[in-house]
Amino acid sequence: MGITRDSEEKAKDYDLDEACKFIGKDFPTRNCGEGLLNLLAEKGIDKSVLENELNRQSISNWLNGTKISRESAIKILLTLNAVITDKGKKISIAKAEYFIMHYCWQDGFYERDYKDIIDMFCLNNSLGVKKSEDLKEEYRSLDNENSEVSNIENNKNNLTVFLENKFYYLKTEDNLREFLTEYKDYFGNFNRTAYKEFMYYYNKVIYELDANKKEDIEYYKSIGEGIVSNSIEESNKE
Repeated sequence: MGITRDSEEKAKDYDLDEACKFIGKDFPTRNCGEGLLNLLAEKGIDKSVLENELNRQSISNWLNGTKISRESAIKILLTLNAVITDKGKKISIAKAEYFIMHYCWQDGFYERDYKDIIDMFCLNNSLGVKKSEDLKEEYRSLDNENSEVSNIENNKNNLTVFLENKFYYLKTEDNLREFLTEYKDYFGNFNRTAYKEFMYYYNKVIYELDANKKEDIEYYKSIGEGIVSNSIEESNKE
């Protein structure tokens, strides 16, 4: 259930300072700079590669911990895969999602969003940012807020899984175009409202923690077989 206007008003009655005290010891914070540095080191890429393609000041800010937007995170990944020549070092979709979700704290890919399908395809095929933007512009008509999906056959009742399975057969740009055309009614314009509402409250708490220097939290993440577990360690107080 989403956060309603009424529930948001009620939330204002609670003391944010008390909330910070309650969750401070077990609340992770983003570390975009660490994630980006790790990714560059793992792939053997110098930051100048990103600076040549994206905004130089933004790269510097991100490496120093400034929040990376979802759009910027995807541009970083598309840019890197376009210049990585060693196939063994290419960034997989799973690795890309890990970076987006666990370092940038942004929403992952969603197969019912045609823009995400295009980004995933361009990532897999090292096509870069420009190609991704051109394809999105070409298929803007798929921003359909009222997509009709009720008539899908019974054996395809899990639409997201169905589209995900179909996606992995896309090898060429022609395949992609056929896919987007054939299943155009299954795509929609998704605002990711629940995620945005969560991040709104998350950012309020993090701001309070940082402003009052109540906790100095560091976190590390481990992933195995698709299950992510966060482990929090509280550093010594100053």
